[in-house]
Order: sequence, then C-alpha cells, then structure tokens
Amino acid sequence: VTVWREGDQLIWRSSGRNAPKGAVEIYPESETNFFVKLGAALTFIKNDKGEAMALTFHADWWPDIKAKKLKN
Repeated sequence: VTVWREGDQLIWRSSGRNAPKGAVEIYPESETNFFVKLGAALTFIKNDKGEAMALTFHADWWPDIKAKKLKN
C-alpha cells in the first residue's frame, strides 16, 4: 500500500492480484478515519507527536490489513 498527498487530496494505491487498478482517492470522515468509494475504510494510527505511523485497511471482503509507515 502506498498513500500520498496531492494538494489537499490523499491518494491510495495498492498492489496485488485483487487490488484495484490505479490510484484511488481517500476521503476523510474524521482526523484518523478515512474511506474510499470502493467500500473500504482506512484508519491512521498516530504517535505521541500526532504523526501518522501506520494504518489499518478495513473491508468486508478482506481481513484487516495493517501497514507501518516506511522511513523516507
């Protein structure tokens, strides 16, 4: 999973056999909870400084996937 910002919009791209093709826009529900129009949700996990350090991908058709932030 790769998540990045383009202006004010967060974008998500995943790879794999069942992954959607191309980039997908992420929409906010709260400061840490987001959704994609494919019917899935993302929850960002922040550290004590308020920095996003990981995320959990939730979808009814797939077990939750947890991903840690990689260092640049």
